[in-house]
Amino acid sequence: MATILIVEDHAISRQMLSNLLGYKGHRVLHAADGVEALAQARAERPDLIITDVVMPAMDGLELVRQLRGDPALSNTPAIFYTAASLRTGSRQIEEGCGNCRILTKPSDPGLLAVGAPNARSRPGARRHAEWA
Repeated sequence: MATILIVEDHAISRQMLSNLLGYKGHRVLHAADGVEALAQARAERPDLIITDVVMPAMDGLELVRQLRGDPALSNTPAIFYTAASLRTGSRQIEEGCGNCRILTKPSDPGLLAVGAPNARSRPGARRHAEWA
């Protein structure tokens, strides 16, 4: 199964996602903000990153920009799982961040579990249409 990094500043949401993905057999890593997530990503090289957008220290958008600038992590798939309204800028976000998807809250977190198994099998895919 995949190694998944969950980046979420809300502890209960982070735990809920961890439980869901751990139950599906994935190895789950945690971070409360983008700074912590970037350090974990560099150390652990996850197969998938699921991140909120609005967080302290470093937001999810900057996190993914930093990942895309790191040759070792530039192809790591990312899912923005957020309550922030991204509809108006979602196309620009996907184009600017590459290899990412946007799933807005509230939505079925089970959709994240659908995309996770594909993270390892399609590391170079720019879009994951089956995820949402």
